[in-house]
Amino acid sequence: MSKSTRHTRIRGELRGSAQPFRVQLAITPMIDVTFLLLIYFLLTTNFAADEKQFRTALTPDEVASSGNELVLEQDPLRIRLSAGAAPRILGPYRQPSDELDLERFLTDAIANHGNPNALFRPDHPILVLPDDNVPWEHVVVVFDAIVRSGYTSVGFANQ
Repeated sequence: MSKSTRHTRIRGELRGSAQPFRVQLAITPMIDVTFLLLIYFLLTTNFAADEKQFRTALTPDEVASSGNELVLEQDPLRIRLSAGAAPRILGPYRQPSDELDLERFLTDAIANHGNPNALFRPDHPILVLPDDNVPWEHVVVVFDAIVRSGYTSVGFANQ
């Protein structure tokens, strides 16, 4: 055996095999973790039975294609929201102390089944007027209170 052949053989043994080192990817544990996360999120999600979609605004194209003007026949009930304060009903109405009191007021004021103290029909327009610094969660709580009271025409507007 020549010196160069022996030198090449020794260098090859020192380097190892000529094939590169390959890492085996274990995909089964990753699938297991994915399914465990899926099950966790399904079990911890809170599904509400009362969730619905409400149309609150139309684009100009939708207004033009509908053919009818969106003219309010009645003056809407306006509810102003300020950060850190109870909802305020604009007008000569009793002011609620919190969102639950607002819901009680609206429930008592709706015309249903011969309510003699009714102030509004269920389709009476209600506008929620949140200040710029009001958290969105507070607006949603007030919106939910209005819908739970039985009103069907709720919208949002800037002050």
